[in-house]
Parts: sequence; structure tokens; C-alpha cells
Amino acid sequence: MSSKVDKELLWLAAFVCIPNWAEAARAATARTTALGFEMNLLRDGSLRDVSPRALLDIAHRLKGDHPTLSLAWRMLALRTSDDKALIHEVVGVVVSVVSSTDGDVTDALARLRVWDAIAAGKFTGDDFFKIAGQFWRGEREYIVARLDEENRCSGGIPVCVELLDQGRWDDAFAWLSAETARQAAKLGVGSPPSHADRKKQRILINAHVELLFAQGRHYTGELALAWQMMTCDPERPESFNAVLPQVTWLLQHWSIITSPIQKARLYDRLHVWWLAARGEWAGATKPVSIFRIAERETASSTYEDSGDFPLPEPDPEPEDLRPAPPTVVVMPARHAEEKGLPQAWKDLRDQPLPLVVCDDATWVREKLQDEYPHAYREIALLTQDLRDDEPVRMRPTLLLSPPGFGKTRVVRRLAEVISPQMYVYRFDAASSFDGMYGGTPKGWSSAQASVPARAIMMSRTANPISFVDEICKAGESQHNGNLWSAITPHLERETAARYRESGIDAELNLSHVVHIATANSIERLPLQLRDRYRVIRIPSPTLAHLPRLAAIIVNDLAVENDMYASHAIEPLAPDELEIIGRAWAKERFSLRKLRRLVEATLEARDACARRH
Repeated sequence: MSSKVDKELLWLAAFVCIPNWAEAARAATARTTALGFEMNLLRDGSLRDVSPRALLDIAHRLKGDHPTLSLAWRMLALRTSDDKALIHEVVGVVVSVVSSTDGDVTDALARLRVWDAIAAGKFTGDDFFKIAGQFWRGEREYIVARLDEENRCSGGIPVCVELLDQGRWDDAFAWLSAETARQAAKLGVGSPPSHADRKKQRILINAHVELLFAQGRHYTGELALAWQMMTCDPERPESFNAVLPQVTWLLQHWSIITSPIQKARLYDRLHVWWLAARGEWAGATKPVSIFRIAERETASSTYEDSGDFPLPEPDPEPEDLRPAPPTVVVMPARHAEEKGLPQAWKDLRDQPLPLVVCDDATWVREKLQDEYPHAYREIALLTQDLRDDEPVRMRPTLLLSPPGFGKTRVVRRLAEVISPQMYVYRFDAASSFDGMYGGTPKGWSSAQASVPARAIMMSRTANPISFVDEICKAGESQHNGNLWSAITPHLERETAARYRESGIDAELNLSHVVHIATANSIERLPLQLRDRYRVIRIPSPTLAHLPRLAAIIVNDLAVENDMYASHAIEPLAPDELEIIGRAWAKERFSLRKLRRLVEATLEARDACARRH
């Protein structure tokens, strides 16, 4: 990149960081007049006409010879009341241009993220520059954290796997404290203080684990898992359940171990940890740490350092050692008489139903964030209730965005990524004009249970997802009841725990059902729903997100249709992305329209290939 072009880009980055619109306008005016352009100015040198139309006219005149300065005038022409697609388009172009410089433009990119947030309705005001000046620091921390995550070089063995090699709890504590200080020093995260009381020490470590998980980085997640291992106690076999599946997976799939001796020793020690999870050393007369037990049990093992070393294949997670999935009785027999109960429901009386467990909450969050790069923070908010190796439980959530932004796919992918057993029961609110969601009385010929109860029946799990699509389009008439009134009691956990199903004349525990809804607007929704739902606004993607989103769509098409399988290997070319981007911007960045554009591009590619 030439020094002249780089200076232009750095000027634009500095322009973005100007504290208010008036100063920004003066800076752009001074630079434009210095280039010899005639402008309609007042005596004090300010613009006579500051209407968006006049400012866009200046931008158009400058576009050919001075594209960077033209972008500055396009930014000045924006108003916070403009259509969000227009704001995202301009901001996306500025981000792409500014990011191409070799200089440090982190502050500018942070302020542009605030501009995007304003378009999404997260901040209010009438001056983009002024609002960005108030909130850019938080966005800068986010950008720096992501860069730190991307640029960080990690060792070949996760810290929680290395911890298995420690022979005493005190040694493990000292080693892990030093490792935490080395890896998390830039984040200001230290180590938990040491305490002689085992119970208080556990409390201190658990608080530190939450702090590390809250950093939202892959390596701090590994550190948090390692500190969780420090709370594992052979006297409490259940304390191992939260860590062993992840440590096992990391050892098998994420560890680069070149020494056969070390690999065999780590597998042997992990096997001892699984035995402790089964209760092998519970009730010992003298409490001993799991580190000391693992060292003692593997002390007699001998390994030969040979290139042909026959690595044993221990099963560190045998089926009989895995903790049984938690269950809950949805239909207690004392609240459901067998006489008159439909046959399909009789099997559920006093029958424990499994709760679907989230194995790795961090992986779920990162997987969805990769698929929805424009909604990074929103995905983090959506998945913040998930916990590793705990039953899936989420607050009632309403995903809000204009049509075509992929809300329904978010719900589907959330369930698929959490677990293959995570069932989604979709209820179309647009065709709902009565209270059928809550079921119909047993005396009716068409009697049936509520939607959450039917979801449990069909999935044979206690915590399926009850998904209400386009809840804003439900009918408002109260003649036969309506969806909004019928769904309200299900959103209160205490009420749902003792919900009387009139369709089958039984009391069910529906408190574990996950409730998610989508809407294009919340203006029509009654106050009781707005109070009970956690509203998450899904932002619009921008041109900056196009390459990643288009690649995901190509992969989806390859899975769905063998015709596109070959294109899953070849990414879309820059010229194809450019054409798609132009058309996509006119469609206001709808993901639904983007899919059609990508599909049409692939079809055109095939047609061209056949001709040649």
C-alpha cells in the first residue's frame, strides 16, 4: 500500500474518532476546501446547508477522485433515525476501508461498532460521533480481547491435561497458580488465595472459576476447568462429574503429545480419576487428594522410551463410569388418575424422564458465534444460562429482528449444537387465533394437552424447547382465548411446576421446558409478555460479514443438495462476493435473500462451467 493511500486511510480513522458531528463537519469541510472544491459556506466557514441531501451531493462529487473523503461525507449525512440497513451499509464500507491500513485503527473500529449498535437500537441519541465517544472504550476492550485470543500461541497440551501429571495437591495448586499468572496476567486475573479449611478453599476456587469463565476466552476456559479439577475430592465422587468428560475429550482430541511415555502416563492417571468418580476411594479413613492417589496407583507402571512403544488404549471413560443423566418425574401418579387417562400418557405416570444435558457450553457458544459473526454478543447473551454437564435450562427468551434475519435458524441450530437429543416443538403463532397453545378441556372431542406437554410427550425428555414462531402475529381476540394469555402461565417457573392440564385432567411439572419465541416487533405484545421474556435484538449483518456468512450458506447447500457438493470445497471468488454484496445491500442484508443470491451464483457458476 502506498504511503499516500495509507495517510488517507489513517485520516479517515482519525475522522471517525472526532468527538461530535459539528467538529467532524468542520474537519471534512477544511479538507475538502483545501483540495480546491467550491462549497456553499457561511462567513464563519461552516456549511450553509447541512441536510443529508446536500451532504450526499458533496460525497457524490468527491467519490471519483477522493473516495476516502467521500466516505467521510456519507457518514456526516447519516442520521440515527435512518433505516438500519443504510447505516450498516455505510459503516460496513468504512470498516472494510479503515481495516486495510497498516496503522493502529483499533479506536476507530471500536467507535464504528458503536455506530452499528446505534442502528440496532442499543443506544439512543441524535449524534453518532458523540454517542460513540461515550461507549467506544467497552467496544475497544472487546476488539483487543479478540485479537489477543487470535494471536495467542498456546502449548500443545491444555493446562487441565498437564495438571494430571502433578503428584500432590499443594504442588498442583502452586503450579496452576503460576500458570494462571503467566497466561492471564494481561486480563488482571490472578490466582485464588490459599486457605487451610478445605470447604472455604473450595468456595474461593469456585468463585475464581466463574471469573475465568467470564473472560470468554478459550484459554481462560481451560484454566477454569483446571481450577475445577482442584475441587475434585475422592470423598465426594460427584465432584468429578463436571470436569472428567471435558478433560477426557481434550486429552484425546486436543493434545499434541510427542512422548509415548507421557501419553501413556496421562491416560493411566486419567483412568484413576474416573475410578475415583465411581467412588473407589470414598469413605477412606484418612482423606487423600486425587493427585496423591493417581501418583500412587501409577507408580508401579513402567514405560520404555522407544519409537515402537505400544501405547495402551485404556478406556478413560467406560460406560459404567459415566454419570447417569439427571431425570425428573413430569407426571406424579398422585396428581394423575390412571382411569380416563389417554393411553399415550399412562406410560408417563411416575416415569422419570431424562433432562438433556449441555456437555460443553463454551463450545456451543463459540460454534454459534462462528455461524453468526454479526451477532457475537447476542449469541453470548442467548447461551449465558448454559452450564457444562448440567441440564439445559434457559430463561424465556424472545429473539427480535426484522424478517429474514435468520431467527428461526438460530433456534434450530441452538438445539442441534447443544445435543442431538434437544427437541424443538415449533408452534406457528401467525395461524393462532385462540388459546390452543394451553390445550383444550377434556370434555371436548378435540381435547389435547398444551404445547409444552406435547413437546415432552413427543421427545420423551423433560426439557424440550417450546418454540413460538412470530409471536407478534398472533390474534388478539379473546372470544376463544388467545395465544398471549395461554402462554403466560408457562413462562413462570413456579406456575409451570404445577400446571393443570385440562386436556388430560392431570397436573404436570412443565418447569424444565425451555421457552423461546421470535418476533419482528414487540409493539403489539402485551405488557405481561414483555415483562416475562428476555428480549434479545438480533442485529443486521453488514458487508464485512459477507464472506463468512456466504461460506456457511455454501456449506449448508452442500449438505442439503448433492448438486452443490463440489462448491463446498471451492470458496466464492472475490468477484462473486462483490456482485452478491451489491445485490444483498439492496435487499437490506436479509439472510434469507443472501441464501437465494448465493444459490443463484452457484447455479450461474455451474451453467458457465457446462458451456466451457
